[in-house]
Amino acid sequence: FLRLYRQADFLTAVAMSGVADLARLRALYLLLRTYPQPIGDKVSLGRIKEFLSFGSDAHVRAFLAHHKVRVQDDPAAHGGGFVVLPKKGTPEASECTLLSGPAKMPEKCDFPQGPDSMLVAKFEALGLNRLDIVFGAADPVVVVEEAPTAMEVEPGAEAADTDEATMESDAAGDAAAAAAAEGQAQVAASSESAVEATTASADKSSGGGDGGVGDSGGDGIAAATDASAPPSDVATEAATGDAA
Repeated sequence: FLRLYRQADFLTAVAMSGVADLARLRALYLLLRTYPQPIGDKVSLGRIKEFLSFGSDAHVRAFLAHHKVRVQDDPAAHGGGFVVLPKKGTPEASECTLLSGPAKMPEKCDFPQGPDSMLVAKFEALGLNRLDIVFGAADPVVVVEEAPTAMEVEPGAEAADTDEATMESDAAGDAAAAAAAEGQAQVAASSESAVEATTASADKSSGGGDGGVGDSGGDGIAAATDASAPPSDVATEAATGDAA
């Protein structure tokens, strides 16, 4: 919240300023409850000023003093001093209400209300008077970037996409043709094997059948010749005698 408060425009910060002191108090409470209390610590005043989103050194010093947090002056330090985080068991730790009080997140801040230094700094940075602000000169403007439409796409990018799609289509066609050719080769090989097997079987059948047909054929021809042969002379004379 304090980071957004620090980065916000003037009017947005005005809307947020009502709870800024409570947010600062809670952030300070968490800082004092999480540092290594058995040994103590210290933080530069400039860093605390930025962390709590104050606009002036006087404002941050007054806020810390109100909550019994001691500031040690040091011209060499960032911000002109250090915020002392007292060692556990020292009088300074006992005096600090955020350390000695209940371990509960503060629900309200009793720091005296007055001009917020962050708002004052934002107002001065605007360079506007109150009349300008009333008539909208300080209103925030949000610029929405529109996504490029299909007509606004660069020709080069569209051509590159088309070429890539064509290459992918050609590759797919080549793969399909290769698969078809391989399938036809397998079918042809299977057909040749089947023809060879059929021919070999037919040759074997023809060889055995010729022998059988020749034997049976000879017997049949002999029988037919005997049946068609003319009767013998004895048979002829017997037939003639009977007739007489």
